[in-house]
Amino acid sequence: MPTTSELYWLAGLLDGEGCFLVNVYTPRLALAMTDVDTVERAATLMGAKIGKPWVLKSGKPYWNFALYGTRAIEWMQTLYVLMSVRRQAAIRRCLKQWRANRNYKRKAKLRETPLQSAA
Repeated sequence: MPTTSELYWLAGLLDGEGCFLVNVYTPRLALAMTDVDTVERAATLMGAKIGKPWVLKSGKPYWNFALYGTRAIEWMQTLYVLMSVRRQAAIRRCLKQWRANRNYKRKAKLRETPLQSAA
């Protein structure tokens, strides 16, 4: 588990450079930057893996990582109080959409009959 100072560092970094969204039904927390050492540190603290570098039109490489699903939600909730008002609003939207989608999936599953689920 990251230390308090590491959590503050992550919150500052993700507040400025992070992305919080729900893609279809899946929550996602992502970071993409040209500073590989910064991306590596954040990924290590969050237990994520960095993807292969992409190249910008300028020719400069950038690295990224993303967390999905429950892990993304857990990190959003952990960092929420440390984020700016704008990022807190983005996190609230993600949580609201994720909860609504999760409830919709549960209700849809309950409505299935044994014949539908066997098909």
